[in-house]
Amino acid sequence: VGGSIAISGFSQDAASGFVSLVSGTGDTSGDVRLVTSIGETSSGHAEMLSGVSTGVQGTGSLLIGVGSSESNTENLELIAGSGSVVGGSVTVAAGDSEAEAGGSVRFSSGAGSISGYISVVTRKSNFASGSMTLASGDTSGGSSSGQISVTTGKGLQGGALALNAGASVASGQGGHVQINAGSSSAQ
Repeated sequence: VGGSIAISGFSQDAASGFVSLVSGTGDTSGDVRLVTSIGETSSGHAEMLSGVSTGVQGTGSLLIGVGSSESNTENLELIAGSGSVVGGSVTVAAGDSEAEAGGSVRFSSGAGSISGYISVVTRKSNFASGSMTLASGDTSGGSSSGQISVTTGKGLQGGALALNAGASVASGQGGHVQINAGSSSAQ
């Protein structure tokens, strides 16, 4: 087993010291890479997380961002690894709460003269493409389950809303569109 390297800020009663990894300045600043090495059976894990808090102040935030620029900025990509059998997954989940409301997940495009678009698609496949599910969670209490709202924005010309089932490219049957209202067990 190879040796380990630990970089830690000094701890005090009030606030511990911070650790900063910064590349050098220049016409093009240097890169900063956090990479696990290649392994014969499996590579190591890489983790970025804020520490656990035992007080009332809460845990620290974790910010992953791309710097601003006077021209074009670069992208922020979260990509799971490819595999010869099964590809990796990407999970985005908000935190749970034991007392009040759980955390929220929000996807928002950038503002501008024309705002950016948001695209959620499953990839093409030689056999069958992946399914997509948009659902609110069940509730076991006396309150109602969450609602789902699909709305286009206001404007000089309102945005269109299209709901299309897939076509068949062979002699098969095209897809169906089925809309069902909820049932009730009350008499």
